[in-house]
Amino acid sequence: MADLMPALITGSDGNIYKLPPFMTQAHIDLLSNEFVIRDNDLFITTYLKAGTTWMQQIVQLLLNGGEQGDVHLSEAIPWIEGLFAGMYGGTARLFAAELPRRAFHTHLPYRLLPMAAHAKYIYVARNPKDVAVSYFHFATNFMDISYDGSWDEFFEAYVQGEVYFGSVFDHMREWWQASQQADNILFVTYEEMKRSLANVVAKVANFVGTSYDNDFLAHVVAQSSFMAMAKNPLANGSWLQQRANSPGHLRKGVVGDWQTHFTVTQKARLEEVQQQAWCDTELLSLLEE
Repeated sequence: MADLMPALITGSDGNIYKLPPFMTQAHIDLLSNEFVIRDNDLFITTYLKAGTTWMQQIVQLLLNGGEQGDVHLSEAIPWIEGLFAGMYGGTARLFAAELPRRAFHTHLPYRLLPMAAHAKYIYVARNPKDVAVSYFHFATNFMDISYDGSWDEFFEAYVQGEVYFGSVFDHMREWWQASQQADNILFVTYEEMKRSLANVVAKVANFVGTSYDNDFLAHVVAQSSFMAMAKNPLANGSWLQQRANSPGHLRKGVVGDWQTHFTVTQKARLEEVQQQAWCDTELLSLLEE
């Protein structure tokens, strides 16, 4: 697992967090101490491979009058962690004043992302079993990771939270609990998006303050479908460097793909850890297949 060994970063709460190796303590300190959140800032927050790109597409269309724009999604709605690695304009994007409305996406745990009552946060959760499979394929195919271990090795590290962004169970639980206490955090699920994308798009539009009619809603839904995004070079992640013969950043976009990878033992092990982490929340019922 050498190529998935995370950096250990101390949060302002004194806890240790597991982040990608390019992240440093100085980066997190800068984010905590110097980044000023503007009144209309918007943050898309997810655990890795839980529906980030999908929600970016929805938000981009809602904020841009239904238009895709002329830059890819990670330029339009940059990855906060990536800004520290020099991507998408670097950390200057965190302090840009000329944009009418700033939107970012991030995989940071709740306690590491600066929070402000005047900003809005959209959290997308996904069944951790499907996240595991999608994360494994991403780590295997993404050039900056190029994981060469087996599925079994990855699964064990994932369940133990020894991967980038730590425990998926803690990540989702903490954002869920925060969303129950704050009206500026919208918590949606990948499964909900698959069941009724139109309902989720309408919910997000209301949350971010975008007015819409039926035609506009239908347009955003159509342009946010898996098929439309897969064909769209500004929305399909084709700007990310993949290994040869990779299926691409948008691989399947389905619910239940975990069944093609998990053994009976792995299913039971993950569910045991999940039950322990989520015993006092509604997440178990929210994220059922």
